[in-house]
Amino acid sequence: MSKGKRRDNGDGSIWEGSKGHWRGRIDINGKTYYRRGSERGEVKRKLEQLKRDAERGSSLVVEHWTVAEWLDHWLLTKRTKAPSTLQLWETNIRLHINPHVGSIPLKKLTAERLDHWLVELEDEGVGDRTRQLGVTILRMALQLAEDRGKVARNVAKTVERPSTARKRRDAPDADKVRALLRAVEDDLRLQVFVLLTLGLGFRKGEALGLQWQDINLETGEITVNRHVVHLNAAYGGLQQREGAKTAAGERESPIHELLSAALQRLSRQQKEEYVAGVWAKTRALRTSARKYDNPSSPPNDPCCWVLATRSGTMPSPDNITRDFKHYAYVPAWASVRRSTPYATITRACWPNWACPYGSRWNCSATAAN
Repeated sequence: MSKGKRRDNGDGSIWEGSKGHWRGRIDINGKTYYRRGSERGEVKRKLEQLKRDAERGSSLVVEHWTVAEWLDHWLLTKRTKAPSTLQLWETNIRLHINPHVGSIPLKKLTAERLDHWLVELEDEGVGDRTRQLGVTILRMALQLAEDRGKVARNVAKTVERPSTARKRRDAPDADKVRALLRAVEDDLRLQVFVLLTLGLGFRKGEALGLQWQDINLETGEITVNRHVVHLNAAYGGLQQREGAKTAAGERESPIHELLSAALQRLSRQQKEEYVAGVWAKTRALRTSARKYDNPSSPPNDPCCWVLATRSGTMPSPDNITRDFKHYAYVPAWASVRRSTPYATITRACWPNWACPYGSRWNCSATAAN
């Protein structure tokens, strides 16, 4: 009887164990690893995979990661990212990824399951941008898993991301702008906010981050040096960051006459409120000011916030949005009442839109009347 082919060194050995199971053994780098399966071929494939993993330098220890556990670990490796980015990723994982695929073993996640996951999100009414972000997160996390030998390949790379068309936002016409300015004329703080976003294209956080030291009424220029964000308490809560949101936003902007007059009136109003003790009384009643350890500066201090709260503290994006929507519900502005300030008054539309009170920057305070 002819003898079978001899096994090469390092191929391991396979034998049939009890209860019909097959077992295999292989020695790699002085250590012995065992695998078992219901068929001989299955055990052989597992031993061959171990051998390939060893050649690639991957870990040979069996780790039972789930998708949710690996995403948590991946977030830890990204802790140097901006807090707002981490909060965005964590929210997407918690709400849209883990409830659907989080319990699946990492090694058993397939592209087909991710295809079904995207369909499930769409059926739930989740938007294209949110689903697109979910795929991006999985691609980054699984790429790290592939690089560290936790999975054989990054299955998320083969999943097609939902396509999103960039929506064009048209600038509001002159009548709507006049109606908005009339609606906020009784709230000087909000009037300045609208003029900053509408006239100069400031983002919401950039407008809230202005301090009086950033404004030079003599030269008629405003410099963007910081912006304000409001995150979950786990990521720092209400905070300021240096610079604009993007590099393109770090700029000096001219002050038109209408904004200049509003800023001067706002400065006088802040000083009057401070002298009358309004700031101190309001701060004593505000738990949020103490919660975020948000100190106030007197109106004569260059570090005083231009759009300071009634207690003189750092303004919150959530509060300014709430106030804007309150005034935006007036009938004259009802057609855009559901828009956020930056969505309605977008930087992209400003170059194609002329100031309804005259030339682009030469707006007069009397024209508003």
